[in-house]
Amino acid sequence: MTSKEEIKDKNFLTYLLVVLFIIPLSGMGTDIYVPSLPAISHAFHISTTLAQTSVAIYILGYGVGQLIVGPISDHYGRKPIVIIGFLLYISLILVFLFFPTVRSLMVSRFCQGLVLAAAIVPCRSILSDVATGELYKKLVNYMTISWSFGVVFSPVIGGYLQHYFGWEYNFYFLLAYSSTGLFAFVFLYKETHFPQAAFSIKVAARNYFSLLTDIQFVSSIFLLGLLSSLIILFNIVAPFLVQVQLNLSSIDYGNLAFLIGIAWLFGNIVSRIFIAKPVRIRMKYSILGLLLSAIFMVFISQTMPLSLLSLGLGTWSIVFFGGFIFPIFVGYNLARYRNMASTSNALLFSGIWVVCSATTSLASNFEDVNQIPLSFALLASTITVAVVYRLFLRAKVA
Repeated sequence: MTSKEEIKDKNFLTYLLVVLFIIPLSGMGTDIYVPSLPAISHAFHISTTLAQTSVAIYILGYGVGQLIVGPISDHYGRKPIVIIGFLLYISLILVFLFFPTVRSLMVSRFCQGLVLAAAIVPCRSILSDVATGELYKKLVNYMTISWSFGVVFSPVIGGYLQHYFGWEYNFYFLLAYSSTGLFAFVFLYKETHFPQAAFSIKVAARNYFSLLTDIQFVSSIFLLGLLSSLIILFNIVAPFLVQVQLNLSSIDYGNLAFLIGIAWLFGNIVSRIFIAKPVRIRMKYSILGLLLSAIFMVFISQTMPLSLLSLGLGTWSIVFFGGFIFPIFVGYNLARYRNMASTSNALLFSGIWVVCSATTSLASNFEDVNQIPLSFALLASTITVAVVYRLFLRAKVA
């Protein structure tokens, strides 16, 4: 297939840049916020568990929202859904900033995740509208790399905002970023999806049923959710370890989270470099590296006192291998269902975020916020990833 045959829209580079700018916003909703968890716990007079639960609630809302948005975007196009999603997201942030209470925090975080899905899901689907073949798989990899940039830079930005201005300014930053994304989308993007049929709940249900009965697709959801949980588990526990137990600043946590985010980004980039290698070969060595890294972190947690070094040393390589594997199965599954792009990516990423929400909720119930439970939670996640791949996916991928 030639490059001309792979490109379906002459403006695909412009659209790609717009999508790559918007995609990181999904992760920013948690990553820019987590350096402020101890401060939010103090400001609202709530427990550590409840503060961490606000992250899980956002993730759950984002996961549920994608299930709703996916089929709608496939039948009504991308542009109107994205615009509505952004407008609602911006409005919810403003409402919370004007009325900051514990109840509005929890309700707003869930609703923010819910409506942000309307902005993100159609944007991801634009890639399948403008490219096919190997080019599409490359664009999916670029998409995961752009998401990684949010993971890398958001905690640093959030740490500095928390240190110098307070937790409210994390939401002001989200407000400014989402407004810029909306402006760029409105003026630079022209509709790329023109559905032939009217929206049908029966068709949407049938499409979801076909995806949910695909064991490869469902297994990939679970595997990708666990991989995403590796960095999210770190992000909800580490702020309390760094800022409460070590008595360091939110900037110190942000810098540590930046290095962990670099691991995920670096893993994505290395995965892109080795994209031509057979999946089984890439998975063989990355799964081995993932397991050895998790075992090493457990060893460190048992033998070294808590410090930035002990916290970051084992986590870095775990997250690197997670970032290496992640784009492999995102691209593999989305390429299989390009005929219902929004529905398939909605279910895939919805499942990922629901799994993340579940693991985040479990982690928020740790009796002791220290590196030992964190290390064992990461080890359990990596072992489960290896088992899922071995039992359900290894025989199916080339």
